[in-house]
Amino acid sequence: MTHGEIDLLASLTSKAGGMCDECRLLNTEENWTLVESALAANVHKSVEQFRADVDDIEYLKRPDGPVIHTHGYLLRGYLTAKAFQELREAAR
Repeated sequence: MTHGEIDLLASLTSKAGGMCDECRLLNTEENWTLVESALAANVHKSVEQFRADVDDIEYLKRPDGPVIHTHGYLLRGYLTAKAFQELREAAR
């Protein structure tokens, strides 16, 4: 995980929010890669499969504006799973 991902996960887990908490991130390449990876994982697809399936109800095109709107629970779930996977690999 990158330092940015760790900081974001720490921030998301420290907030008391509901399951549909809104999360806004600056529309940077790093943040879009993170959101797109979380969206793809949520529908059990690779990022490439997710990008190609524009007819999927979960498909989301990168926004044009300065902010990416997403849900904190989506990012928390993805980053938590990624952290556990990396911990498992490091513990081998």
